[in-house]
Amino acid sequence: KKLEYATVDKIKSLPWQAAMDYAASLGEGWRLPTLEELRMKYEAGKIEDMREGYYWSSSTSASCTGGAWIVSLWLGHVAGTAKANNYYAWPVRERQ
Repeated sequence: KKLEYATVDKIKSLPWQAAMDYAASLGEGWRLPTLEELRMKYEAGKIEDMREGYYWSSSTSASCTGGAWIVSLWLGHVAGTAKANNYYAWPVRERQ
């Protein structure tokens, strides 16, 4: 499946639920990427104009309902964190 990432000007720093809502507000099909989709984005290489920092995935923590997974697209580091923290939301959707 091919993903379309929102333009970098659409990236916002938000808590997890607000990030989920923001992605959905962009229109039909927009959502946060899964943990695996973010890992694949990192492995694909440098992204022009991308903000350095951690990006929310839609994947939640199985052991902690108050947590979700984030990925550094600069370093490839994956971590679990509290949904109340602010990290970048970079919405995606399936390509038409």
